[in-house]
Amino acid sequence: MIKLPDKQLFEDEVYRIADTLLASLQQDEDGYYWQRRRSDNNGTALLPETTDIFNGSAGTILFFLTLYRYQPDNRYIDCCKRVLNRLLKKTYQHSPAYYTFYTGATGLIYVCICMYETTGAYSYIEEGVRLALYLKQGFQSGVVKDDLLSGHAGNLLVITYLYAHSGEQSLLAIIKQISDTLIAHARIADTGLKWDNEKFAYDSLTGFSHGAAGIAYALLETGRYFGDETLRYLGEEALAYEMRYYDTAKNNWMDLRVNSLQIPPEEILDWNLESFRKRMSDACSWAHGAVGATLTRLHAWHLTGNDLYAEQAGRGIERTLQDISAPSRNNYTLCSGYGGHIMLLLKASQVLGDASLHTQAVTYARDALRFFKQHGTYNTYAAVHAEDPALLSGLAGMGYLFLQFLLPYNGNTVLHPLIPGHAKDKGIYHLEAVKADLLGCYFKQTISLLKPGMIPWKRIHNILELEQHLVRRIKADPREELLDAFSFEATLTSLWKMHKGMLCFRKRTQQLQIISRNILRHDDRTLLDKRMALCPHVKIHRSQSEYKVIYSHEEGISILPVQLLPGLILSQLQQPGTIITVISSIFESHFPGQSAVILTQLTQIVLEQVRLLLRNGLITAA
Repeated sequence: MIKLPDKQLFEDEVYRIADTLLASLQQDEDGYYWQRRRSDNNGTALLPETTDIFNGSAGTILFFLTLYRYQPDNRYIDCCKRVLNRLLKKTYQHSPAYYTFYTGATGLIYVCICMYETTGAYSYIEEGVRLALYLKQGFQSGVVKDDLLSGHAGNLLVITYLYAHSGEQSLLAIIKQISDTLIAHARIADTGLKWDNEKFAYDSLTGFSHGAAGIAYALLETGRYFGDETLRYLGEEALAYEMRYYDTAKNNWMDLRVNSLQIPPEEILDWNLESFRKRMSDACSWAHGAVGATLTRLHAWHLTGNDLYAEQAGRGIERTLQDISAPSRNNYTLCSGYGGHIMLLLKASQVLGDASLHTQAVTYARDALRFFKQHGTYNTYAAVHAEDPALLSGLAGMGYLFLQFLLPYNGNTVLHPLIPGHAKDKGIYHLEAVKADLLGCYFKQTISLLKPGMIPWKRIHNILELEQHLVRRIKADPREELLDAFSFEATLTSLWKMHKGMLCFRKRTQQLQIISRNILRHDDRTLLDKRMALCPHVKIHRSQSEYKVIYSHEEGISILPVQLLPGLILSQLQQPGTIITVISSIFESHFPGQSAVILTQLTQIVLEQVRLLLRNGLITAA
């Protein structure tokens, strides 16, 4: 608990925030709401009304609900009821723009749950169920991303939370549909599993709001509630992927978001991590970086007892303390500011039983108060008004933060929701069956040639272990058809492991087109001396006399059978070389002793093929 002087400081500020927000409450024919404003050199302008948890009226309700638990003043709960009524009315009258947790209509289900937990009125759970069933189709067709903030992972967490309170059986079908979608969207990486390959990023994102940590958190917490080892497995694999992008030197998880305009053309084709690292931000917040990544690792350690997660969380806490002890940002809000750091320290203190972390959290919360006294705002970085009512990026969030010190801290907050209890019926999936589908699909033909039951799915955790097991099986059973199937699927899998998502291939295609246009301007003589090679996203596979091109693109990987001559050219260009060298090699191996006329004809045919391969982005300048 905090000492009395600090308690008075936090209490006074919470009541000031509450009075400010109550005074700014707006009303129209639909009911009550909060209006955000933006201030700049041209004055103050109204921002479009938002209804979500992140920036909208739904999030501000959560502050007043938390305050009502501390001080049961009817003004606070009446305000919540009035605003929620408007939000529900508008949601039922108009199709929501987004069907997501922090940024869409799913957040209203979470608010209904919190209304029930605060007031005990079960009608709010019934309203939450009604809303979930109303939004059901939107969960399936209106959600594109997989992340926690604005994707399937956040929906999985909230609907499971609702089920925990309601026991409504119809919700199980929604939970199963969402988790099925997450399983279907999982992709292998060189380490672990990843999601959301379509974002503008170097690779699938790390972090809590939009990346692996948040997806892992939802999977782990839902898995804990249902006692489902498959969801836990998926969550741990997401964390394994995220460690691929842990930066030891900075003691932080990399912010893989990329400004595509800053990528030098000469670095696009290789898409090398080291060339991008120097332009990545060193973000450390709840949304991106060590703060959010550490939240999930604390939870993973609490659930699994695996000391690896405790060690990773320890490093994340060190980075968090380093960041907040020498603040470089004028921002104490929850999402992107130091408010998220303080919330992490409270959580870490509870999970680790370390009272010193709570003491430090109090110290930094006092710093936030001093910052406000000096600047008149908790965030001088953003242009929003100082009285911005938003939860994750504004004033309501600061009141919500200070209330965590005034109330008995239970670890269950909007930044890391905890589903109460455990499901009576354990398990949703059979882990071995999911692994067989999820990992086995990459070696489907190879596995079909083995005797049934030859793959010990219980002991295989990732794609590398599956490959190693198959290699051992093939050594004991070196049939040609088995060797060929494995060789082909191993090549295919290598491209999947290298796949870096939508932005990589969109930028790469643009750059290849530029290079191709420049090369195609050359005459035949110049083209013959041009050094070329397969593009980084292309592999060539030969099976007996058949060639197949395997290539990556935005949506995934495709296979294209090709005729003998283009297959020979692509095979030769697996190592960089001039076109004249390629022609000489093909001529010597396939036309031995033939005349110069045949060589001339071959040269013209190969040049035509080379131009076609250039246009299709399969080869490029070496």
